[in-house]
Amino acid sequence: METDKKVLLIDDDPHQLFAASLIVKRFGFEVVTAGDGASGLELARTERPDIIVCDIMMPGQNGFMLKALLAKDPLTAEIPFIFLTARTLQADKLAALEHGVDDYLTKPFHPEELIGRIRAVLRRYDAGRRQGRTEAP
Repeated sequence: METDKKVLLIDDDPHQLFAASLIVKRFGFEVVTAGDGASGLELARTERPDIIVCDIMMPGQNGFMLKALLAKDPLTAEIPFIFLTARTLQADKLAALEHGVDDYLTKPFHPEELIGRIRAVLRRYDAGRRQGRTEAP
């Protein structure tokens, strides 16, 4: 159930962050927000979200830098990660996938598509965890 899933939203645009937060909460997720990459990194470590949805273009640590830092930390490396960004170039999408991002959604976005992508990524991760537990013994 989604009420037990925590989503970390990271975006330097307070209006985008507020809108995305309302949407994600409306669909029953717990939401934690950060207005920049450094705060997002700290919240990822302390809050241990089930998934991170992050903008790319932010001052200081951009989304790519944040994803790289998360991937190096054993506490955060396995957290699923989605970019939600205004960058629409195919090269950006491919670079994101090369950096280990699980999905890529462009702004403006449709609320149901954002929720559908969050749910899909979480389903894949949950299925992988279940498969890993089955294979472990």
